[in-house]
Amino acid sequence: MNNRRRFSVLMTFITLLVCVTVVAAQASRSCPALVNQALSQASTLCANLDRNNACYGNNNITANFRDPSIPLDVFDQPGEIVDIADLHSIETTPVDASESIWGVGLMRIQADLPNTLPGQSVLFLITGGQQVENGVEPEDELFLPETAVTVTTNTGANTDLRPTYPADTQVDRIASIPGGTSLPADAITPDGQWVRVAYQNHPGWISRTLLQDTDLSGLAEIGPDDFTRMQSFYIMAEVGSLECAEAPALVLVQGPQNTPVDIEVYDVKIRIESTVLLRSNADGQRLELVTLYGLATINPDTPNAIVVPPGFLSNIAYAPEFVNLGTEGDPDEKAVSGSWSSPRPLTAAELAVLGFLNNLPENILNYSFTLPRYVQASGVGGPLPRLIFADQRALEAVRRACERGHVPQNVCQMLLG
Repeated sequence: MNNRRRFSVLMTFITLLVCVTVVAAQASRSCPALVNQALSQASTLCANLDRNNACYGNNNITANFRDPSIPLDVFDQPGEIVDIADLHSIETTPVDASESIWGVGLMRIQADLPNTLPGQSVLFLITGGQQVENGVEPEDELFLPETAVTVTTNTGANTDLRPTYPADTQVDRIASIPGGTSLPADAITPDGQWVRVAYQNHPGWISRTLLQDTDLSGLAEIGPDDFTRMQSFYIMAEVGSLECAEAPALVLVQGPQNTPVDIEVYDVKIRIESTVLLRSNADGQRLELVTLYGLATINPDTPNAIVVPPGFLSNIAYAPEFVNLGTEGDPDEKAVSGSWSSPRPLTAAELAVLGFLNNLPENILNYSFTLPRYVQASGVGGPLPRLIFADQRALEAVRRACERGHVPQNVCQMLLG
C-alpha cells in the first residue's frame, strides 16, 4: 500500500471515529432532556391512574393481550389506558435519543391490598426496554371481596396488628389496637387462625382468638401461594444503553408508604416496605433488586430470609437459556439460578445513574422520595461511608429491623449512625 492510500485509509478511520464520538456526545447531551420530557408527559397523561389499570406514558409501548381479537391500536398512543385483566404483558421500548424514544409505562395493581382500603395500590413504573409479564394464570387468580365483614377485638386488652400471620410473634407489629375496637375484615388464612383487617389505613393480621365471635364465612381465603393478577410477574434481561445511561431499563415498584406488600418475582416472594427497583446488571447476567425507601425482604417468613436495607442491592444470576415463563406463552425470559447475594450498598456512581428518580413527578407516585447521598466521612480506623437520607421516614422500617437484630450492626451504623 502506497503512502497516499495509507493516508486516505487513516483519514477515513479518523473521520468515522470523530463522527461516532460526536453522535455519542450529542446523544449524551440529549438524554436528560429526553428523560424529563418523557416523565413530564407521563405525569400529564397518567396522573391519578386507577388501580388495576395500565397507562401508555411515552413512546413506545407494546401490549400483549389475553384476547387475540383485541385490536392492536387499542393501546398504541400516549395517554391510553387498559385494564390489566386484558393483559399478558406490557413492554417499553429501549432508549433511542436520536429519535427521541424512551418507552415509559405505568401500571397500578392491587397485589394483596384489601378493597377495604379504596384507592391504595402498588405502582409499577416500567422504562426503557423492560417488560412486565403476568405470572398468575386466570384459573389461579385471587379475587378479594368488595365488601368487608365487621369484626370486634376482645375487650380488656390491646390486640397486636401484624404485617403477616406469623408463627413467631416477634415479627414486627404495625399497631396496638384497643380492646373492643370494630374493624373491617376481608380475608382469613386457610387454617382459619388469622384474620386480615384494616386499622388506621393499614392492613394487617390478627389472631382469630383475639376477636369476638363473628360469622367469618364471607371472607376470602388467602394462602402463601394465592396472588391477584400481576402480583406475581417476570421481567426481561434488558440492560439499557451505555450511551444514554440517564434513561435506563428498569421496573420501579412502590407500595403505599411504609405499608408492607408482598409481590412475587421469578417465583420468589419479596415483601416491600415500600419502594424498590428491579433491573438487570450491566452485562445482563444478573437480576438486581435495589431498595430505595424502607425495606425489602426476599423470602420473608422463612429461615433464609434476606433483608435488603434502603440504599442496598441484592442480586441473583439468570440461567443461560431463554425460556417460556408467565402467561404470554413465548420464550423471552431467563429463569433465575442459584441464591440471592448478600446485600451491599450502592456506590456513588450507581446512585448518580439513578439520579433521574429524584425528579419523578409526584402525581404518578404513591409518595415522593429522594435517593440517599453517599458520604465518605473520616473516622477512627479509616473512612466510614454513610448513606444519608433526607427523609428520615425512609429509615423507619430498617430502624425497627436493627432494633431486633435482623440487620448487621455495621449496616445499621452506615444508615443510622
